[in-house]
Amino acid sequence: MAIIKCPECGHQVSDQAKTCPSCGIDIAGKVMKCPECGEIIFKHQELCPNCHCALHAPQEPKQEMVVADKTEQETPRHVEATPVAAGNGTGPKRKKKRGWLGLVVAFVIALLAVCLGFYFYKDQMKKNEIAAYENAMSTKQPEVMQSYLNLYPNAPADHVDAIMEKLDEIRRIEREWQNAAASGSKTEILAYLKKYPDTEHADEAKVKIDSIDWVAAQEQNTQDSYEEYMTQHQQGEHYDEARALLDKLLAALVSPEDRQMISSLFRNYFNGLAAQDETGIIGTITNVLTSFLHKVSATPSDVITYMKKIHEAADITDMKFNLRNDWNIDKIEEPDGTYSFKVNFTVDQQIVRTDPNKEKAATYKVSAKVSPSGKISELNMTKIVNE
Repeated sequence: MAIIKCPECGHQVSDQAKTCPSCGIDIAGKVMKCPECGEIIFKHQELCPNCHCALHAPQEPKQEMVVADKTEQETPRHVEATPVAAGNGTGPKRKKKRGWLGLVVAFVIALLAVCLGFYFYKDQMKKNEIAAYENAMSTKQPEVMQSYLNLYPNAPADHVDAIMEKLDEIRRIEREWQNAAASGSKTEILAYLKKYPDTEHADEAKVKIDSIDWVAAQEQNTQDSYEEYMTQHQQGEHYDEARALLDKLLAALVSPEDRQMISSLFRNYFNGLAAQDETGIIGTITNVLTSFLHKVSATPSDVITYMKKIHEAADITDMKFNLRNDWNIDKIEEPDGTYSFKVNFTVDQQIVRTDPNKEKAATYKVSAKVSPSGKISELNMTKIVNE
């Protein structure tokens, strides 16, 4: 056994060792002494890395015959073997250097990729922040502005200040609306709308005003109040209801036609009474009167009996009834949806007679009712003046 130098790292090692304990390269059966200088080298090397002598006899190069054109002569071509240059024992080291170089290059590339990624990430985050800022500034929704502040706590100070200022303004306007709405005052709600015509509460404010006006119209319950509501709220929530109530109210009002009908009815009755016209009288009354001269459930015969009674004095030569125009007429809706009339008025009686000592005039307060069919259904008279 002999001690030799490792041809790779130069470390002393036994020539019987399988591998170098220092660099781990295989040694057993793979090393030899240079015949010129005695240096321990690998058998596979063509030249000694120390003295550069040829370690193996050169092989006769093979000759290759190149087939030329038929018109040319065949000429043998010799290919000479080119000796492989010795690596001066640095081949494995170069591989290690190349490996480290690859790692360094890969690390640099990865670092550049990270830096570029971070740059583009920061750039995208900046673009996102600007877009979110513009969106928050263009909206009137507090939750959008608050979301911006939560997502971008490190946004530029001027952006944060602008959003905070606008958010405070929105909240202040919101408080004003809550106060106006809670007041229930039409005046305050209108003042709020005038101050903030573009407020998001505009529709809600109009609904509240509509409701306030509708309550007022119902409380008055007049033709003017309903017509005023319908004029101011043509698209109002209660427009149709106001229209129905107005129609009902108008139907319950005594129209000029109603007044003319009632006036003619009672003139015909009293003219028939004065002229003792039974047919004329019966044409003005219902078959049964609920009350006639305070008699309940009177019939047409009761009325004719009264007519004859006022004419029974032999000295009466003529009689007239003059109706004053002091009509007091109420229109009453019946359960079936029709209308009757309650009527109060004054009538003067003139009596022409031969006995100057007897009554010649009287005045009566008449309380009567007219049925939906346009006939007298009740008639009571109270004498208030005697002449």
